[in-house]
Amino acid sequence: LDALLAAAPGALATVLAVAQSKGANIGRISVVQLFRLLVLVALLPSLMQLTGLHSDAPVPPAKILDPWTMLLLLLAGFGVGLVLDRMGVAAPMMFGATLASAVAHGTGLVECSLPPAVQIAVLVMLGSTMGGRVGAIPRRELMGLFPLAAGGLLVSLGVAFAFAWPAALLAGVSYADSMTAFAPGGLEAMAMLAFAMGLDTLYVGSHHLMRFLIIGFAMPVLIDRIPGRPPER
Repeated sequence: LDALLAAAPGALATVLAVAQSKGANIGRISVVQLFRLLVLVALLPSLMQLTGLHSDAPVPPAKILDPWTMLLLLLAGFGVGLVLDRMGVAAPMMFGATLASAVAHGTGLVECSLPPAVQIAVLVMLGSTMGGRVGAIPRRELMGLFPLAAGGLLVSLGVAFAFAWPAALLAGVSYADSMTAFAPGGLEAMAMLAFAMGLDTLYVGSHHLMRFLIIGFAMPVLIDRIPGRPPER
């Protein structure tokens, strides 16, 4: 269970929520996931610079949700989460909020994003949770996780490289576009990287969004079939 969650390529928040509900070792999972994310964010821009691609275009402003719409989304996610909890789905609140938001945005009922302050607060809480669990891991065990994290990263990058090349030829995009689209990183980080490097943001973003949705929706259902330990208190 720990290995499967640690190897999931993206959807970090969903992975941690599932790990919490199934009693998995969040500290070890966080170390492997953070290692992959940090290496990708640090190395991919340098690799893309080798292609000579860059962009000086300003970041387009995003529409911000008004308080009432944000409250309705919150209530909808909470309601769906309660239903999923009664159904025994793992990480019901995370899955419920994702499902409610996906339906609202996919049908065009909502076309805005959360205020930056709310996004930052959520990321800080997520990071604090991960950091707290990592701090509980003995130093010797922590050092032993890095070879595993590096090995997992190399395998995922190898798969990405292998599929990015034929995908680039079939789609008629550059290899830089395809590699960034297939990179096992987070949706936000890879989308912003694509924009900053002047890549095809639609191509890159659609790939990462699809993977995020597949992992976000499938992970709780698949993991629910695996016996877990009681959640840590």
